[in-house]
Amino acid sequence: MKMGPPHFPARRPLRDNPRLILAGMLLLLAALGGIISLVNRSAGLSPDFLTEFVLYGLWAADVTILLVLTFVLARNVIKLIVERRTLARYHRAIWVFDWLKLWLRTFAWTTGARPFMGPLRLLPKPVGNRIVKLWIRLLDHGFLRLFFLRFILRFSSFRADAMIDFKRPVSSYFDFTFWAFPVREWDRTVRDFLKFCEEFRRRTGFRPALPAEVYFIRKDDRALLSFSLDEDIFTLDLVNWTDVEPACWLQMNRELNEFAIRHGGRPLLNQTKELSRDVVSHLWMPGWHALADARRARDPQKRFLTPFFEAVLP
Repeated sequence: MKMGPPHFPARRPLRDNPRLILAGMLLLLAALGGIISLVNRSAGLSPDFLTEFVLYGLWAADVTILLVLTFVLARNVIKLIVERRTLARYHRAIWVFDWLKLWLRTFAWTTGARPFMGPLRLLPKPVGNRIVKLWIRLLDHGFLRLFFLRFILRFSSFRADAMIDFKRPVSSYFDFTFWAFPVREWDRTVRDFLKFCEEFRRRTGFRPALPAEVYFIRKDDRALLSFSLDEDIFTLDLVNWTDVEPACWLQMNRELNEFAIRHGGRPLLNQTKELSRDVVSHLWMPGWHALADARRARDPQKRFLTPFFEAVLP
């Protein structure tokens, strides 16, 4: 496995900063309004030619600069739109079939991989519950497997299309957890992870509704609680629709935490689910101790120690 060097985007030049340009335009508009007001008030006082010349000269300069800034702003907006829709180097062309796959991928995520559940839940409970369970079983063990692994699989699109515009609160679609693992352990960890998921499904009859997400992240030693402090990592993020068997979902998260400990995993505080002190005590790195020591030194009365951090900090 080979990972490319980290890419840090260059700082945008001041002349290409839309916010600064807008601020300059507002200042110029205010100045233009002031000049026009002075001209109107001076008209009744019969000012001499020099004063009129200076005022109208300033007005003309103000309007000229305003027009220039409007042109620059329009150019930058067009530039941002074009760059956002520029294909990466060596990227193949995007075809109609790719757009269809993109739409179906978005539809799957915005329905939690459980389409048409709303109408089914309107059925009488004794019958509706059975139909819902049968529908979920057909989706999990038949359609979704073919849908994701055979039909969707992969497609080309613009980077901006990776974002999904959810119309309802995201919690009503899916829930996910996060663990980072060393890249050098990719082969062993992924193989054992698949075994873990299959064994859990055989034992409980439950599996996550959506595929696990994987990210590759370069070493980062600049963040205090970095999960890639000393080496490159990859993530395994379980994703599930929270309205289906939440008890099994929480149980799977707790067992995944134990799995992660055995495989050198590292959590992300605001995303890893069902964290406990027993779990994080195996994962404390120097940054955790530094944070705990700084908190004790600067907050002896525990005013800023939340119950969550009290449970997980060393």
